Amino acid sequence: MSDCEQGILELAPSTEVLFVRYPRHLEATAEHDSEQLAAVADSICDDLATHIEGPTVLFGQGFGAWMAYEVAHRLEMTPLPAERAMAEVAALVVSSQPAPSCRTGGPGPVLACPIGVFLGDTDPRTTYDEAAAWARHGANRFDLHLLHGGRGYFQERPKEIINALSDYMLTLSFH
Repeated sequence: MSDCEQGILELAPSTEVLFVRYPRHLEATAEHDSEQLAAVADSICDDLATHIEGPTVLFGQGFGAWMAYEVAHRLEMTPLPAERAMAEVAALVVSSQPAPSCRTGGPGPVLACPIGVFLGDTDPRTTYDEAAAWARHGANRFDLHLLHGGRGYFQERPKEIINALSDYMLTLSFH
């Protein structure tokens, strides 16, 4: 775990922050294999649905953003037992990845949770408009945060991203 990831985990003690990643050995084919993406998202959702107990923020960087989106959708659709009524996807936070609708051309599922998008201002693989398109995937609050740097801003500027995420999470109201 990187220093940045560790810092993010410590942002909100009352809220669990989970990093959603796509298995590295499958990344090369994942963008073109929707069945594989769905199977991995189903597996992650099945595991998380039995473990989350309170407000949970799902975070995805790069291709992990699409995975986090798919997992958030599945979790929102999964009925939870009454004793775990406080378990919820409190927010989806994504970084350095175009919205799923930019890939598929279709609207895709709409999430009930807030969506926060972080983007490096000189990212060569994700444009501002592609990042802003994440707004189409949420029914509620949407925030787009533009940070200094390219695709690697997440690793190059860990303090900046931790501060920006901290500020963002403070603006969210968790139950």
